[in-house]
Amino acid sequence: MTERDGVEGGTNTGLLERIQQNFKHQTTRNLRVAPQQPRAWQTVERLLDATNRLMLLTRTFDELNLEMAAADAGVTPQSAYRYFANIGDLVRTSVRRMQANWNARFVEFMLCQTFETRSDVAHAIAGFIAETYGSQVTASTKMIDEIFRHYHDLDYDAAWIVSDTIVSSVGAACTPRMRVGEMATGLTALWAIAKFLILRDARELSQRNVHDLMAAVLLAALNGSAPLDGEAPAEPV
Repeated sequence: MTERDGVEGGTNTGLLERIQQNFKHQTTRNLRVAPQQPRAWQTVERLLDATNRLMLLTRTFDELNLEMAAADAGVTPQSAYRYFANIGDLVRTSVRRMQANWNARFVEFMLCQTFETRSDVAHAIAGFIAETYGSQVTASTKMIDEIFRHYHDLDYDAAWIVSDTIVSSVGAACTPRMRVGEMATGLTALWAIAKFLILRDARELSQRNVHDLMAAVLLAALNGSAPLDGEAPAEPV
């Protein structure tokens, strides 16, 4: 695996737009009223920023409420209740935005690399996901448990968007070539493993044997499909 000198801006911009559109689509499911104007979206973003800060500073979920988030965001409680029915909806949306940001950084990282084998791809992805999830342990143990147990959902639409970009941009050079469905399956599995380890013992995410296990799971997904018509069965890399 080597690092590329640069990435075409159009590819990066287009991907970020797709991730942002997916986030907004997911966000509107939790909103009482969908923002129509940029200023309204700014209000929602300020509430999400405030929620992120409060989750780091607050020991337990029970100490959070919409009034606290509104005060920290510098908006009125009425504005908070206009868009969110309760603090749970606000936290869930905040977590989804966090996941969207992870996905954007993940793809930017992948697009800066050159891979020769599926094994290279699998180990790079496993290491990135383990490090990203492991970095979330800055909040209190009780808060992390509450967030990941009740508000962190696996985003299958995002998995497909991210996988489509990775396969078309960096997977084409790998032999045998990868497919979007295989990558999306493997990514979803790795997200689930990382979530499980966060709830069990986040320290395990820093262990090399865990990285190797995650890479093996992804590699199995990449190698697991039937061959295309006229294509020889994929040999393990």
